[in-house]
Amino acid sequence: MLNDKYQKISIACSDDLIEIISDYLMNKNTGGVITEDKKHNDLTVLTSYINPQQAKTLTKDEIEKYIESIKANFANPCYTIIALDYIQAEDWLAGWKKTFVPLHVTSKFVVRPTWESYKIQPGEIEIIIDPKMAFGTGHHETTAQCLQALERMNIMGKRVLDYGCGSGILAIAAYKLGADKIIGCDIDSEAIECARENIALNRAKVDLIESGNYIADPPCDIIAANLTVDQIKAVFKELNKSLKSGGQIIFSGIPIFDKERFLTFMFDKPCVIYDELSGTEWISYIATKESHGRN
Repeated sequence: MLNDKYQKISIACSDDLIEIISDYLMNKNTGGVITEDKKHNDLTVLTSYINPQQAKTLTKDEIEKYIESIKANFANPCYTIIALDYIQAEDWLAGWKKTFVPLHVTSKFVVRPTWESYKIQPGEIEIIIDPKMAFGTGHHETTAQCLQALERMNIMGKRVLDYGCGSGILAIAAYKLGADKIIGCDIDSEAIECARENIALNRAKVDLIESGNYIADPPCDIIAANLTVDQIKAVFKELNKSLKSGGQIIFSGIPIFDKERFLTFMFDKPCVIYDELSGTEWISYIATKESHGRN
């Protein structure tokens, strides 16, 4: 019986593949992605876990098929699948607790798990996250870029929508930056429940909605859309209707190698990109909705 066991996935890869493989594993509803300190033949080891009761386990062929499909986008890609086996559930949690320590995600935001303490310094904002899911702890580059983007905006008194809220970290950040009304929506019921628990931990006020085609009414001043390029394309109509004229939107979850496809899609859309945040493998954009743009 696998009721009390998780599938453990360990992949060694070159540095240029770390972010893209981590994102792939997290999108498979894994229990987290740990970057191991010890190298494997000079490659970085990524370890991830899947609860078979909540998500489909992965095969070696599935993983290899995905990595082979994206290798051409990188200069020197290299990887090895080290292990695909099963471990006791408590070993997964122990792994998380060993690696998830207070993290300075931006100059202001410090994210910490429930089991760690941290003395907040002047000017810092603490966000407490219980990492029961595979995303939204601030460790991933796309989440960090969204937090940086929110810092650059004037959030005070604004109406904010976190579209695809995951753990709720961006909605919580908006609340702590002084937003007047915050809405978080996600298509995943487990994400909504995880977000609800984290919102309570931070004593934030956020309205949560389980939906894959939510439209905010009235429209919001600011939207954070930390999605994939395909997801952004699929829900752009909803995003556009949820954003008021002159409002700002953060587009994140865009691999650098895929940015031209995103920019091509955005070419005739009623949003003007005015800022970007670029990392090693991911890029995010901040745009303003034109006052008289097309819907």
